[in-house]
Amino acid sequence: MCDNETFLTAARRDLLAPASTVDIDGLAGLWRWDEARVTCERPQELEDTPDLALRVRGALGRVLRDRALAPRRSDPWSRPSAFELFYQWAPPAEGGFEVARPFVIRVDVVGGRVEVAARLFGWAGFHIQEVREALWTALEGGVSLRAGARWRVPFRPIDASLDRREGVSIAGPTSQATLILETPTVIRAGRELTVRPAALPMAAARRAASLAPWMGVSLDQDVGALRAACLRIDYRTGDLTPARWVRHSIRRPGEPIPVYAFEGRVAMSGRLEALAPYLRLAETCGLGSHAALGFGRNRVAFY
Repeated sequence: MCDNETFLTAARRDLLAPASTVDIDGLAGLWRWDEARVTCERPQELEDTPDLALRVRGALGRVLRDRALAPRRSDPWSRPSAFELFYQWAPPAEGGFEVARPFVIRVDVVGGRVEVAARLFGWAGFHIQEVREALWTALEGGVSLRAGARWRVPFRPIDASLDRREGVSIAGPTSQATLILETPTVIRAGRELTVRPAALPMAAARRAASLAPWMGVSLDQDVGALRAACLRIDYRTGDLTPARWVRHSIRRPGEPIPVYAFEGRVAMSGRLEALAPYLRLAETCGLGSHAALGFGRNRVAFY
């Protein structure tokens, strides 16, 4: 538990038992995120690898940790620092219900530039200014170009911005869609990796439910009906390809952690009305395991 035990204990209670319950249409209307974006020069040696967002997240965490240790202005609400909330505190999980970390990193390598965005969901957005400043400092200070590398290379910042988005437009009735997995995606059945295509929209539904408490609500959903709707869809997975690499963690120094995932495209056809809202929300926050690390980024095209 972090130093701000009183605040975080109350937050845990509120996240597990929000005062209001909404359906998926209501949640889409309440959906909100703040985004800090920094554009940098691309280092000449940079390889566009699947875990670049993870390494940027690690660099950001180091800067936020140093700032959390420095003297800070008194906060009348005794709120935790960004480092405590996003990196140290374990969100609650009880009775099969899990609350996700309200934080994702997105990285795009476009020509000679690297665009980095940190996205904070719901009321966690009160940290957006601190995260923007720390993200600039982290990129300027250097990011490892390869997993496990001991040296860091500066990503020279060019520009920075802040943005807030509220509400997500839900697609109307549709019978066909293509889900594009833009970064490696890890979907698990228990502890095992699964490639069952019906698990993808279910992962999107779980993701929406796990972030809803950060909007101050809980999501009312019939899991059995959603699972049945997923199983009735026809999937074509010929464009999915496996991905495997090794990542490292500050919590497990010197120990390589193997990652197994999939990326590519999945075509869907059938009655998608019940699943479309969850897929739309997943475009903003990712899906599957390790979404907070930059995995599971996706977009969907409906026809």
